[in-house]
Amino acid sequence: MSDFWKELFNRLPDWFFSVTAGLILLTLAVVLIWFILGAKRFSDAMGRENRLASLQDEISKERDKSRESSEIASQISRALENAQVYLNQLNRLKKVQEHELLAEVHNLFQRLVEALASDVKYRPGERHRCGLWIESSGELILLHASAGFPDHYLRNRRLDIERSIAGKSFRRGQTIVLDNVRENDDWEPNPESSSPYLALICIPIGRWGVLTVDALHPMKEHVKMICELYGCMIEGAMEEYMRLLSVAEIAAFKPEQKQA
Repeated sequence: MSDFWKELFNRLPDWFFSVTAGLILLTLAVVLIWFILGAKRFSDAMGRENRLASLQDEISKERDKSRESSEIASQISRALENAQVYLNQLNRLKKVQEHELLAEVHNLFQRLVEALASDVKYRPGERHRCGLWIESSGELILLHASAGFPDHYLRNRRLDIERSIAGKSFRRGQTIVLDNVRENDDWEPNPESSSPYLALICIPIGRWGVLTVDALHPMKEHVKMICELYGCMIEGAMEEYMRLLSVAEIAAFKPEQKQA
């Protein structure tokens, strides 16, 4: 059988081998080109897939930003609507009789701290508490507070002006925003409290006191602006009757308890 093939190849003309070699090279070239084109198509397809995935990520991020912006706008809008109600009440204080003024102002203070604790909520499930502290004899006394403060804290809980974050805000007359109070040198733990609140905003109220807002998580810039808006309203109410009363009288005032 091997002799047959030898005889066959010996009988073939020389040009046959040249043509065969050319065809083989041409076939290899076609196959190589096909592989190159296939690889390029695959690469282009992968590039399109990567670009599509990148675009989807960008769309998702923009959607999240849009949702966040919508939530912030809704929160600010709600705070402004509520502020209008309290500003109207603040303006009415000018018409209140002097013997009724103190009770009316304390009522406004309480409504403001409760409303602020609600208005600064960014998402459902968040927890905040607000306190209005008045300065007396080098201390800040908790005058009014929202839910979240123990009842016995009212007019009993005191902060040293020299050794507290709220005191620093009062001394400097500046708003202080902290994401974690426990990392601040001016924070002193209260051995009687196991409060989970970490974030804090302090708003100075003129030369009289401080408005504080506690939260479980860091608060955004627009929350600080809402707090400062409420602080301005509280300062306006404070101005109304500081002409008539001393700080000691304000701190000693006991609102009448509602009958059950």
